[in-house]
Amino acid sequence: VAEALAARKEVLKRAAIAERLKTETVDVTLPVRQSPAEAGRIHPISQVVDEITAIFSDMGFTIAEGPDIETDYYNFTALNFPDGHPAREMHDTFFFNEKEEGERMLLRTHTSPVQIRTMEVRKRPARMVDDSWHVAAIGIHEGADRGRPALNLPPVHAGQTVWLVPRTAGHVLSGWTKGLLGHAKRAVSQHLLAADK
Repeated sequence: VAEALAARKEVLKRAAIAERLKTETVDVTLPVRQSPAEAGRIHPISQVVDEITAIFSDMGFTIAEGPDIETDYYNFTALNFPDGHPAREMHDTFFFNEKEEGERMLLRTHTSPVQIRTMEVRKRPARMVDDSWHVAAIGIHEGADRGRPALNLPPVHAGQTVWLVPRTAGHVLSGWTKGLLGHAKRAVSQHLLAADK
Protein backbone atom coordinates (compact mmCIF):
# COMPACT_ATOMS: atom_id res chain seq x y z
CA VAL A 1 0.00 0.00 0.00
CA ALA A 2 2.85 2.42 0.88
CA GLU A 3 4.53 1.75 -2.48
CA ALA A 4 1.27 2.35 -4.36
CA LEU A 5 0.74 5.66 -2.49
CA ALA A 6 4.31 6.80 -3.22
CA ALA A 7 3.94 5.91 -6.92
CA ARG A 8 0.62 7.74 -7.18
CA LYS A 9 2.09 10.78 -5.38
CA GLU A 10 4.97 10.85 -7.89
CA VAL A 11 2.55 10.66 -10.87
CA LEU A 12 0.49 13.56 -9.45
CA LYS A 13 3.62 15.60 -8.78
CA ARG A 14 4.84 15.17 -12.37
CA ALA A 15 1.38 16.02 -13.74
CA ALA A 16 1.34 19.24 -11.64
CA ILE A 17 4.78 20.23 -12.92
CA ALA A 18 3.76 19.52 -16.53
CA GLU A 19 0.63 21.69 -16.09
CA ARG A 20 2.65 24.57 -14.62
CA LEU A 21 5.11 24.41 -17.50
CA LYS A 22 2.22 24.73 -19.99
CA THR A 23 0.67 27.76 -18.26
CA GLU A 24 3.75 29.55 -16.97
CA THR A 25 5.65 30.13 -20.16
CA VAL A 26 7.86 33.14 -20.78
CA ASP A 27 8.13 34.76 -24.18
CA VAL A 28 11.88 35.25 -24.47
CA THR A 29 11.41 37.49 -27.52
CA LEU A 30 9.82 40.26 -25.41
CA PRO A 31 12.08 43.13 -24.29
CA VAL A 32 13.34 42.94 -20.72
CA ARG A 33 11.36 45.08 -18.28
CA GLN A 34 13.46 47.64 -16.44
CA SER A 35 13.48 46.97 -12.72
CA PRO A 36 12.51 49.87 -10.42
CA ALA A 37 15.99 49.86 -8.86
CA GLU A 38 17.58 50.54 -12.25
CA ALA A 39 15.23 53.43 -12.97
CA GLY A 40 16.51 55.29 -9.91
CA ARG A 41 14.77 57.71 -7.63
CA ILE A 42 15.60 60.22 -4.94
CA HIS A 43 16.13 58.72 -1.50
CA PRO A 44 13.27 59.65 0.88
CA ILE A 45 15.61 61.40 3.34
CA SER A 46 17.18 63.44 0.53
CA GLN A 47 13.70 64.31 -0.69
CA VAL A 48 12.66 65.55 2.77
CA VAL A 49 15.86 67.62 3.10
CA ASP A 50 15.21 69.18 -0.33
CA GLU A 51 11.62 70.00 0.62
CA ILE A 52 12.60 71.55 3.96
CA THR A 53 15.26 73.61 2.20
CA ALA A 54 12.68 74.78 -0.38
CA ILE A 55 10.27 75.78 2.41
CA PHE A 56 12.94 77.92 4.09
CA SER A 57 13.90 79.43 0.74
CA ASP A 58 10.26 80.36 0.07
CA MET A 59 10.19 82.06 3.47
CA GLY A 60 13.12 84.32 2.55
CA PHE A 61 16.02 82.38 4.01
CA THR A 62 19.38 82.16 2.25
CA ILE A 63 20.64 78.62 1.71
CA ALA A 64 24.20 78.28 3.06
CA GLU A 65 26.55 75.41 2.28
CA GLY A 66 29.92 74.51 3.68
CA PRO A 67 32.68 71.95 3.37
CA ASP A 68 32.47 68.49 4.94
CA ILE A 69 36.19 68.61 5.69
CA GLU A 70 36.67 71.50 8.07
CA THR A 71 39.47 73.27 9.92
CA ASP A 72 39.91 73.00 13.66
CA TYR A 73 39.32 76.76 13.85
CA TYR A 74 35.83 76.74 12.30
CA ASN A 75 34.73 73.47 13.89
CA PHE A 76 35.86 74.26 17.45
CA THR A 77 37.82 77.47 18.15
CA ALA A 78 35.40 79.94 16.50
CA LEU A 79 32.58 78.30 18.45
CA ASN A 80 34.36 78.73 21.81
CA PHE A 81 35.21 75.06 22.35
CA PRO A 82 38.13 75.14 24.84
CA ASP A 83 41.28 73.12 24.12
CA GLY A 84 40.40 70.37 26.61
CA HIS A 85 36.79 69.91 25.44
CA PRO A 86 35.79 66.23 25.01
CA ALA A 87 34.54 66.85 21.45
CA ARG A 88 38.15 67.59 20.45
CA GLU A 89 39.26 64.11 21.50
CA MET A 90 40.34 61.56 18.89
CA HIS A 91 37.49 59.18 19.81
CA ASP A 92 34.82 61.81 19.06
CA THR A 93 36.27 63.49 15.96
CA PHE A 94 37.93 62.13 12.84
CA PHE A 95 41.13 64.13 12.31
CA PHE A 96 43.40 64.17 9.25
CA ASN A 97 47.18 64.52 9.46
CA GLU A 98 48.32 68.08 10.14
CA LYS A 99 49.17 70.23 7.14
CA GLU A 100 52.71 71.54 6.71
CA GLU A 101 51.70 74.88 8.21
CA GLY A 102 50.37 73.03 11.28
CA GLU A 103 46.62 73.39 10.63
CA ARG A 104 44.51 70.38 11.60
CA MET A 105 41.72 69.32 9.25
CA LEU A 106 38.83 67.11 10.36
CA LEU A 107 35.47 65.76 9.28
CA ARG A 108 32.95 68.38 10.33
CA THR A 109 31.13 67.21 13.46
CA HIS A 110 28.12 69.56 13.33
CA THR A 111 26.51 72.24 11.14
CA SER A 112 27.60 75.33 13.11
CA PRO A 113 30.87 75.91 11.17
CA VAL A 114 28.77 76.73 8.11
CA GLN A 115 27.05 79.48 10.09
CA ILE A 116 30.38 80.93 11.24
CA ARG A 117 31.68 80.98 7.66
CA THR A 118 28.47 82.61 6.39
CA MET A 119 28.34 85.25 9.13
CA GLU A 120 31.95 86.25 8.38
CA VAL A 121 31.05 87.26 4.82
CA ARG A 122 27.42 88.34 5.19
CA LYS A 123 26.07 91.55 6.63
CA ARG A 124 23.07 91.77 8.94
CA PRO A 125 20.13 91.37 8.73
CA ALA A 126 20.48 87.73 7.83
CA ARG A 127 18.19 84.74 7.71
CA MET A 128 19.85 81.53 6.61
CA VAL A 129 19.41 77.80 6.76
CA ASP A 130 22.31 75.38 6.62
CA ASP A 131 21.85 73.05 3.65
CA SER A 132 24.68 70.74 4.67
CA TRP A 133 22.50 68.54 6.85
CA HIS A 134 24.66 66.76 9.38
CA VAL A 135 24.14 63.06 9.93
CA ALA A 136 25.27 61.85 13.32
CA ALA A 137 25.54 58.15 13.94
CA ILE A 138 24.89 57.72 17.63
CA GLY A 139 26.39 54.81 19.46
CA ILE A 140 26.36 53.93 23.12
CA HIS A 141 29.71 52.39 23.97
CA GLU A 142 29.59 52.41 27.76
CA GLY A 143 30.15 48.93 29.03
CA ALA A 144 31.68 47.63 25.81
CA ASP A 145 34.97 47.21 27.68
CA ARG A 146 33.18 44.98 30.21
CA GLY A 147 32.05 42.43 27.65
CA ARG A 148 28.72 44.04 26.74
CA PRO A 149 28.21 44.86 23.06
CA ALA A 150 28.05 48.48 21.91
CA LEU A 151 24.55 49.67 21.01
CA ASN A 152 24.22 51.47 17.70
CA LEU A 153 21.22 53.72 17.32
CA PRO A 154 19.75 55.09 14.06
CA PRO A 155 21.44 58.20 12.61
CA VAL A 156 20.17 61.65 13.49
CA HIS A 157 19.70 64.19 10.69
CA ALA A 158 20.11 67.78 11.83
CA GLY A 159 20.06 71.17 10.16
CA GLN A 160 20.20 74.66 11.66
CA THR A 161 18.68 78.01 10.94
CA VAL A 162 19.96 81.46 11.87
CA TRP A 163 17.80 84.55 12.29
CA LEU A 164 19.94 87.67 12.72
CA VAL A 165 17.37 90.40 12.27
CA PRO A 166 17.60 93.28 14.77
CA ARG A 167 14.53 94.21 16.81
CA THR A 168 12.46 91.23 15.69
CA ALA A 169 9.23 91.08 17.66
CA GLY A 170 7.99 87.82 19.15
CA HIS A 171 4.86 87.84 17.00
CA VAL A 172 7.05 87.85 13.87
CA LEU A 173 8.87 84.72 15.01
CA SER A 174 5.57 83.17 16.04
CA GLY A 175 4.05 83.84 12.61
CA TRP A 176 7.16 82.49 10.91
CA THR A 177 6.99 79.30 12.98
CA LYS A 178 3.29 78.82 12.19
CA GLY A 179 4.03 79.32 8.49
CA LEU A 180 6.84 76.77 8.63
CA LEU A 181 4.62 74.21 10.37
CA GLY A 182 1.85 74.83 7.81
CA HIS A 183 4.27 74.16 4.94
CA ALA A 184 5.54 71.00 6.68
CA LYS A 185 1.98 69.76 7.32
CA ARG A 186 1.06 70.17 3.65
CA ALA A 187 4.25 68.38 2.55
CA VAL A 188 3.58 65.44 4.89
CA SER A 189 -0.04 65.24 3.69
CA GLN A 190 1.12 65.11 0.06
CA HIS A 191 3.56 62.31 0.89
CA LEU A 192 0.86 60.31 2.67
CA LEU A 193 -1.54 60.73 -0.26
CA ALA A 194 1.18 59.70 -2.73
CA ALA A 195 2.01 56.64 -0.61
CA ASP A 196 -1.63 55.47 -0.71
CA LYS A 197 -1.67 55.42 -4.53
